[in-house]
Amino acid sequence: EAGQNPITIQELERLQQIVLQDARFVKMGLRREGGFIGRHDPRTQMPEPVHISARHEDLPDLLSGLADFETRALDGGMDPILVAAALAFGFVFIHPFEDGNGRLHRYLFHHVLARGGFNPPGIIFPVSAAILRRIDGYEAALTDVSRPMLEFIEWHPTPKGNVEVTSETAFLYRFFDATP
Repeated sequence: EAGQNPITIQELERLQQIVLQDARFVKMGLRREGGFIGRHDPRTQMPEPVHISARHEDLPDLLSGLADFETRALDGGMDPILVAAALAFGFVFIHPFEDGNGRLHRYLFHHVLARGGFNPPGIIFPVSAAILRRIDGYEAALTDVSRPMLEFIEWHPTPKGNVEVTSETAFLYRFFDATP
């Protein structure tokens, strides 16, 4: 199925349904509140984010931008490997869903490679296995982009233990710095 349908918000929501299957404990679709990756202080239960997701108000515009990028980049002859990396990492930094972002992030590699004609039809590269083999490097790459962004994000904790971003941050996700 990878590469058959263009990336749209509706397609991403459809894929989330597929990867999660049992959605009894998850609000499906685009987030309607803040989001973060990290932990809660064991004593105070205050959020301790290592990554703060894009504001939910910005999700439609940011995801439309990713879809436009995919089309322009592949139609313009950009190497599908570079397009796959930029699109998949852009998606995971935006983190548009309450759950399923990591699995969709890995799917997007397959999607772009197939759509860009990189691999023969029906051939799936072991992206998840490759990430798992080098999980420390993968996590370091995510952290290397997320950590510097945190200093530009103003936020406060919510009563439910989440974060609410109080500053304009769309530019951080639209133009994230992926250079080493």
